[in-house]
Amino acid sequence: MTPRKTHHPLIAALLALLSVPHAGAATIVVTTHADANPSVTDGECSLREALANARADSAQFPDCAPGTGDDEITFDESLFRLGNLFTVTINLVGGLSASSTSGPAHALAIRPPPPVGPYTPRVRLVASPESPHTVMSVRSTAAPFTLERINIEGGRGITGGGINLESQRATFDNVHFIGNRADGSGGGALMQRYGAGETFSPRPRRSYWSGPTSRAVAAWAAAVVFAS
Repeated sequence: MTPRKTHHPLIAALLALLSVPHAGAATIVVTTHADANPSVTDGECSLREALANARADSAQFPDCAPGTGDDEITFDESLFRLGNLFTVTINLVGGLSASSTSGPAHALAIRPPPPVGPYTPRVRLVASPESPHTVMSVRSTAAPFTLERINIEGGRGITGGGINLESQRATFDNVHFIGNRADGSGGGALMQRYGAGETFSPRPRRSYWSGPTSRAVAAWAAAVVFAS
């Protein structure tokens, strides 16, 4: 079980005031930076369990709130402290999957709590170096899909080392793709499947790609690939 830490009372109060769900979406709160696959029932909600509940529209894992259709996954404010510079690192044991390949489309957003004063919470999703894998696969039913203030780090795949994106409506807001790699036809940071999508918005002023992006060439064209 991850020990709970507390903020200075003023910071905690501000986070509590601002950490409100976006209108129209159920909220699933991740309470631990641990990752396990298969997941374990331990009283803590992991990101992997939160994604599974959102995908199933149920409480498949009782440690997390149930998914209800349109879902927002956020992170408990107690995870973000001055000691970790308000950045939580999740060392993954395998790839994550957002939503499913069939069924009705539902909105899905993944974001840390809102910034408070000079502090901007951020989450790092770091792929396992022992068993290379894509960091996250975003399935077609995640529409619209929003990823905000998340690092995608160290992913590796034939295509889409960082993210394999099937959703046709996706926004990446202040997302950092770092050190991801594709050993096949590119898309080291991100592979957008089935074309460029209705609305693919990387918001380039606030999102960036860095590190090796493919086996042969480190260039933006290799970092992001649109495949029909």
